[in-house]
Amino acid sequence: MRIHSNHTSSFFRTMLLCLEHDPISVTGWSCLILPGLLADDANASEKLAVLEAQFTALDGALVRGAQGDLVVLFRGLGGAGANRLIQSVSEAFEGHEMPMARTYDIFQDCPLVTEEFQLQLSQLDPSKETTVITGRFETDSEGIKHMASVLEETKFGRTYRSPMTVMLVEDDPITARMAGKLLGQDHVLITATNTYEALVNYLLYAPELVFLDINLPDGSGFHVLDQLTACDPDAYIVMFSGNDAIDTILDSHRRGAQGFVVKPFQRDRLKHFIAERERVVAASRS
Repeated sequence: MRIHSNHTSSFFRTMLLCLEHDPISVTGWSCLILPGLLADDANASEKLAVLEAQFTALDGALVRGAQGDLVVLFRGLGGAGANRLIQSVSEAFEGHEMPMARTYDIFQDCPLVTEEFQLQLSQLDPSKETTVITGRFETDSEGIKHMASVLEETKFGRTYRSPMTVMLVEDDPITARMAGKLLGQDHVLITATNTYEALVNYLLYAPELVFLDINLPDGSGFHVLDQLTACDPDAYIVMFSGNDAIDTILDSHRRGAQGFVVKPFQRDRLKHFIAERERVVAASRS
């Protein structure tokens, strides 16, 4: 369980982006909102730290929202999980009257959660927000300019080509073989097993769709994602990972990914992104 208290506007924006483009990636996650619990409490930060330590083994996030609200994202607590969570919060904030809690299944109640997060974002005071470091590459750096220049000619070719070219960046041979069979059925399949091959192959082929593993033998897939989104604003990249913690999912979207697929993957998830990308490509050519 991780605390988000300094960059909460970034957190809510990224969550809204995820709910808009890829809500199924947060299937199984719940959201608990305790309005005003942290308002007028000089020791709120310390109490949040106590909660973080108490739930250290629990997947999730504690977010200090607008107007002193406490927003908790969690999973793995079972049917009575929300009540147990509220009880633990109540014990940490002993002496405070507990507000009426609102609890949602994030995927099933997506419209309601979206409204809640939009409200949180609109009520945040921008003057209290510190600068958020995104981790993405500066688009005016020499390296990115060179990559964009090399890519320019290759990108022109993808405007009219058919079938669509898909790149799979995956070092695990079993996952690569399973995904490759599906992706290569009706498309040109390009593969890579590390960050170097991923960057080189993207510049060579400018694929319409990339499935990119986060954990690669020579570095992070996030490093590749940062570079590709910086040099190609049209890049359509979906991240792979066996780690589907909420921060991993949201970090993927924050850095510019269009989606997130947990491993072992489901075929329908891959087909969803293939169909979505085909729809966008077809619309751009009409």
